[in-house]
Amino acid sequence: MDVDQGREASHDTPSPPIAPQSNSDRDSRGEGELPLPPPPADVKSTQLTGEARERLEHVLGSDIGISTLLNRLKQSISSARDLSSFLKERATVEEKHAQSLKRLARGTHELVRRPESRGGTFAQCFEESTKIHDRMADNGVQFSQSLIHMHDELLETIANTERSRKHWKQTGLEAEKRVSDAENAMNKAKARYSSLAEQYDRARTGEKSGGKFGIKGHKSAAQQEEDLHRKLEAADGEYATKVQQAQASRQDLISTHRPQAIRALQALIKECDAALGMQFSKYAGLSEKLLLGNGICISPLKSHGGPARSLRDIAQGVDNEKDFNDYVLSFTTKAGPTPSEIKYEKHPSLSSKQQMAHQPATHPFEASPSPYGTPDRSNTGPGDSPYNQGRRPSQSGQVSGVMPTSGDRSASGPQQSQSYGNPPYLQSPVNNSPLPQLPPIGSMSMSDGQEQRQEPRPSTPTQSPSNQQFGQRPGGRPSIDIYGPGTQGPPAGPGPNGPSFHPNSRGPSMDNNGPASRGPRGLSIDNNGPGSRGPSMGQPGAPAYTSQTYQQPPTDSRGPPSGPQGGNSYTSPTVTSPTSAAAMLPSGQRRNDSNRPNLPPLRPVFGVSLDELFSRDGSAVPAIVYECIRAIDLHGLDTEGIYRTSGSAPNIMAMKAQFDHDSSQVDLRNPASFHHDIAAVTTLLKHFLRDLPDPLLTAAAYSQLIQAAKIDSEDVRRDSLHAIINNMPDPNYATLRVLALHLRRVAQRSDKNRMPTANLAVCLGPTFMGQQPGASTPGGQAQGMNGPDIKDAGWQARVVETILNHTYEIFDDD
Repeated sequence: MDVDQGREASHDTPSPPIAPQSNSDRDSRGEGELPLPPPPADVKSTQLTGEARERLEHVLGSDIGISTLLNRLKQSISSARDLSSFLKERATVEEKHAQSLKRLARGTHELVRRPESRGGTFAQCFEESTKIHDRMADNGVQFSQSLIHMHDELLETIANTERSRKHWKQTGLEAEKRVSDAENAMNKAKARYSSLAEQYDRARTGEKSGGKFGIKGHKSAAQQEEDLHRKLEAADGEYATKVQQAQASRQDLISTHRPQAIRALQALIKECDAALGMQFSKYAGLSEKLLLGNGICISPLKSHGGPARSLRDIAQGVDNEKDFNDYVLSFTTKAGPTPSEIKYEKHPSLSSKQQMAHQPATHPFEASPSPYGTPDRSNTGPGDSPYNQGRRPSQSGQVSGVMPTSGDRSASGPQQSQSYGNPPYLQSPVNNSPLPQLPPIGSMSMSDGQEQRQEPRPSTPTQSPSNQQFGQRPGGRPSIDIYGPGTQGPPAGPGPNGPSFHPNSRGPSMDNNGPASRGPRGLSIDNNGPGSRGPSMGQPGAPAYTSQTYQQPPTDSRGPPSGPQGGNSYTSPTVTSPTSAAAMLPSGQRRNDSNRPNLPPLRPVFGVSLDELFSRDGSAVPAIVYECIRAIDLHGLDTEGIYRTSGSAPNIMAMKAQFDHDSSQVDLRNPASFHHDIAAVTTLLKHFLRDLPDPLLTAAAYSQLIQAAKIDSEDVRRDSLHAIINNMPDPNYATLRVLALHLRRVAQRSDKNRMPTANLAVCLGPTFMGQQPGASTPGGQAQGMNGPDIKDAGWQARVVETILNHTYEIFDDD
């Protein structure tokens, strides 16, 4: 290959592209990248003139030809290394940009799905725009990977070229060195030969030269001439030999070694330059492809296959008016009917003419303070309802300890409404009755043999129909039908077994177990604790009252006889001593007593299935789950060991009783409502989930979840769990979604609370999944649905951990 052909080959490297080739050309190459475009038609290779060609050949054939090409090849290698470094840095920058853009697009896509963000057409358009950015990020990732591949190819080319350059440098310069050494030896032999020839010429002509003085005697001229002639002949032979050797070496260098090295170095230079130019052109093509791909993502070409909206079309597709109207109309079912006109309605028991005669015309009622903080009421006169007949003022010492139920409020008129959390005795309606009369002195016979007491009770409040809520069923069991939804009103009148009230007590005490066992309003609550789900009041199995005899004072004869024989004997709950001290407690102390977990389970949530709670309350996520999550988000995300440590048992049971009483009236945003014990809130939430008749992840899906947990591939396991969760009932799906989002927030604070997803999964796996249906204990007895299943504990934790790690991928927008 001559020099002209090498230069023409070097010009085959294309210049920057003008227009890309068609898709058919790209497909024929079998590449996903744009092909290299042909060089421009007006650019031609520069042809050398004859004089320039001769000078080029002269330089390459000279002694500096090999060194010149070695330097030129070194420059090509340096340029290739610079381009590879540029491609690597460019790939790194593009990779960071693409990953940041992809992370931003996915994060924004998840933020759009949050319920607190705007929905409708804006959410759809915004989500579609994030998908466009995600595709642009994919283009950037592909571009970065292509640049990395080009960088690796250039590094390989540089390594091969440097290795060949070292080889030909050693081979070519060694041949040059041999010729140089031969010429130097020839020059030395020639110098010696010339010196001896001059000496011989002077000796032959008789010229004297400054000879050296030696030990031997002075030689004659003839002897000197003969010695010099002999040395001259030897030097002449050596000089001729050196000349022949130098000629042979030079001839070998010029004819063989030098041309071979020159051709090899030229080929290496052309190869390196061609690779450099090709990679540079390839970079230009990839840059065009990246920009073109991003442009098509932002503004796609109009095709006949289907509508392709550009980013501008997407932005213009937002309909603010429609979004507003759809949002407001979505609350149509929750708005309820138009409220009726508010008007005052007097209770029939308070509309007596005799009672109205005692009231001033300008005031609807007149109340006097009571030692219990409730207005005084009178239960005498012909206007009393049948429910109050047979009662005497001595019975007015009863103070309610629970709030009136919905049935009480509806029976007592609009004045009975109150909010949960205030003491009932501060919320009792004011009775439009005159001041009560001073009760007579009566005698009380105690069943336990205590001494009888006789004392007057001035101005004690009496029981109105709204306060007297509990009768007594035959057999001694108290009735709580007043709490049921089917309550139509108070009973017709107290029977022989009707309740009697001690004048010195706040209410009848239960089983002498202290304040924790005292039921409100004469209620009997078993000793299973406030969270017990044993027999409740008014149901079979509820404990009966221990009765005592109360004798009606003979001086009060305004009421009809209470018993069938006209006697005044009543059964009354046993009074816990000291009764007089309990009656004279200050109102603040009684308010604290009303907050104790002695509340009847009006609307129980523990042990009730999610479907039943959904049907009853109208919310797919139970209120207890919302309240617990809200309390933990506000006060417990940074608590170390959250969901691992257990709370105080009394606090847990108190909150459990409140939720079973009426979960809609519980508010845990204030830490005082859960006694500043956030661990009690987490334990309460776990108890609720563990007490579900059907586990949160459902018993029907248990085996499928365990099989999905045994899949090694993270992506396949996630997709399998996603499919199983999508098939769950709506309440289970909604509750699991809220809990998963909450637990993700807990795991994000794992640097403070030490509870990453793995720890949370270990703590909550059995709670979420329960036990495999049909499993039994080692003793052979079948366990409950939510019992422990040790052999599957690891798989249960893996299920929950996978759900928490892929929360935003599993749960779609609701």
